Amino acid sequence: MTRAVLIIGHGTRDGAGAAEFLQFARDVAAHWPARRVAPGFLELADPPVLPALEAVIAGGSRDIVVAPAFLFGAGHIKNDLPAAVDVARARFPGVTIRYGAPFGVEPRVLRVLDERIAAVDASAVPPEDTAILLVGRGTSDPDANADLYKLGRLLWEGRPWRNVECAFSGLARPSLPEGLARCAALGARRIVVAPLFLFTGVLVERIRQQVREQAAHYPAIELAVAPHLGGDPLLGELLAQRVREAETGRVTMGCDTCVYRAPLVGFEAQAGAARFSDASHGLRGHSHGAGPRTGPVHDERAAPMAAAPLRFTTDGRVDWGSMWTTFCALPQDGGPPHRGADAFLAAREAADTASVGYRFAVAEIIRGVGDVSGLVAYAAAPGWIAARCTSPRMACWLAEAIGRENVQARADGTILFIPAGDDFQLAGEIKSVITAVAKTTHYWREHLAAVVDNAKGRAAAP
Repeated sequence: MTRAVLIIGHGTRDGAGAAEFLQFARDVAAHWPARRVAPGFLELADPPVLPALEAVIAGGSRDIVVAPAFLFGAGHIKNDLPAAVDVARARFPGVTIRYGAPFGVEPRVLRVLDERIAAVDASAVPPEDTAILLVGRGTSDPDANADLYKLGRLLWEGRPWRNVECAFSGLARPSLPEGLARCAALGARRIVVAPLFLFTGVLVERIRQQVREQAAHYPAIELAVAPHLGGDPLLGELLAQRVREAETGRVTMGCDTCVYRAPLVGFEAQAGAARFSDASHGLRGHSHGAGPRTGPVHDERAAPMAAAPLRFTTDGRVDWGSMWTTFCALPQDGGPPHRGADAFLAAREAADTASVGYRFAVAEIIRGVGDVSGLVAYAAAPGWIAARCTSPRMACWLAEAIGRENVQARADGTILFIPAGDDFQLAGEIKSVITAVAKTTHYWREHLAAVVDNAKGRAAAP
């Protein structure tokens, strides 16, 4: 088979979620009986994107559509998957590799949502007293978050419910508890929580757990959780349509409100930014010796910049606060993105938190983060340190920017999470984490804040 479709799912550590995606890929293969159809995962499950592509090509396919089974166009769609496609195109110049669009705001998604809500709609409470709380994953991409709200509005129009509200399970607000509180404040006697997730996994179960915990706060309100979307045949039809669009060159994305195309307030630094990924996402499983990379993705083999040497106080501790005196010194002396055996510096969630090494790493990173950024940091879950930011926008931006330094980071509301481990060394991993925080917080405060203020001033000018 010279033609193939590679269906990419996000990936999950949950076996049931991975199995559900793989079954969806098998079911949707019926749309292309004369082609090879193969699955792949962006993260957390195997096979990774690039090895899956290489296997399809090794099997003889020379015309491939990479079809993401994703709802909206956030960072994975705009950065990680295109970066993987860039690498594959460079390595296999004789192979045509097309890239499809995500599902997006589409009537078939609404129809599946209707069916999932109807599955828990047996209640004595009438629709006019029932609120629907649509809960998405949440991203650091404002365009993708806005798509959730558009879908929520379309779900409300023409239907009898009292209202439809939106919330996020992480990375953006309002949170699920905040969404429930809003529905209650608007007079709902019944709230149906609808998880907007294609496949089950840790986050879907977390939503159910949160609803159970929140029920005690609303004894007079009936709460129900609808099933997630799942591998519905309607979504299989939609994926097939996205493949046809890729083949005919009619792939469309919402570029007018994309942070990489338009200087949106608070995200100006991302306008025009190069595509990027890392060894935990689009470049996972990539063999660096297998072929050249193209496009502006990180290459940890690049010649390193000079790194600022450690400076010590008279009591023998690292003087993090005096290592860089200005923002401009950070790009010059801060050193390259984290470089190590596996390139990407990840949190050690299985670390021995009682060990001397772990306690030292946590204490030193907390102290260093405070010295270089002024952020208040503290020990969080195993493998993670939390730092409190001034806004959810700041936390999300820092998490994404730190990821570009090959250091794992994530955000939840105003909290930024950075990695820790029992094997972290002072001049290696500990310094890398603190340097990444120093670079990104200095950029946020000294450059991005000024850009935002100038943009607001221009908007207010006559």
